[in-house]
Amino acid sequence: MLCPTTTVARWAATPIDFGAGTLTPTVIGPDTIPAIAEPDTARELPDLMMLSAMVHHHNRAVLRALTRIFAADIPDHELYDVLSRLILPKSAREYLEELMTTINFPWADDTEYAQEQRARGEARGKAEGKAEALLTVLESRSLTITDTDRARILGCDDGQQIQNWLTRAASVPTVEDLLT
Repeated sequence: MLCPTTTVARWAATPIDFGAGTLTPTVIGPDTIPAIAEPDTARELPDLMMLSAMVHHHNRAVLRALTRIFAADIPDHELYDVLSRLILPKSAREYLEELMTTINFPWADDTEYAQEQRARGEARGKAEGKAEALLTVLESRSLTITDTDRARILGCDDGQQIQNWLTRAASVPTVEDLLT
């Protein structure tokens, strides 16, 4: 049994008396799995690294080391990538996302995660470009753009919605009419 907290691990390790015998569960928890924070150790022991991240997910040094097992030269690197996104809590996944998008990991380019992040980034970039173009069209028509309108346009990450606005921008009488 894998337990992410020491308290739960101790409870789960309590022997269970069945009357005809006793069963003592095998429990893996923070006290039995080391907090691996060294990238070289992570690469040498990727299975243990994954377990370490599961029980020490609050430790950012462990999560940074975890990224090293997503490398294409690590056997089962794609499995570790998927498992990390399925098993780790949201806060750990968000930190990994931040790491993978702010630091250049050329060896992680073939992971599903990296491909998804790249596609999201490209879509976001296209939406931002269309939003800027939309504002340019509205400004060139001397239409009044409030701060709220500007924030709504720039904050929209739906490329199709922005395209619809851009198509209509040449003929609407006001920005309010455009955005309703």
